[in-house]
Amino acid sequence: MFTPKEEDFFWVMACRLAPGCGGLASGERTRVLAIIREAIGSRPISMRRQFKIFLAVIRLAGYFSGGSFERLRPDKQDAILRWFQDSPIPLLRKGFWGLKTLTYMGYYGRPEIGPSLHYQPSKNGNELLEKERV
Repeated sequence: MFTPKEEDFFWVMACRLAPGCGGLASGERTRVLAIIREAIGSRPISMRRQFKIFLAVIRLAGYFSGGSFERLRPDKQDAILRWFQDSPIPLLRKGFWGLKTLTYMGYYGRPEIGPSLHYQPSKNGNELLEKERV
């Protein structure tokens, strides 16, 4: 789906959206990106193309702040991402939320992250809900 250059760019944005990404080792980064690749890969080709175009638009938006997105200071990167998040243009806003969702899916979708967040799902959660109803 991604060229190595696009993947590196995606990773820069992922580290701004989910700061924990920046501290991941190479193997963990590979896992996060594999989850994201799998999610995108299951989408129609037209949607994958739109997503790649959206990433290119974000990269180009950096030039309005002094350079390509990945070369900007973190505060300027954050400002650009905030603009897309709150954009008056619905399509850009939707694209941003898709980007953020994919990033979170990759980062938080790894089973080993749960305990570090104190997330301990119960395998018998429905039983617990039934007990509360009684």
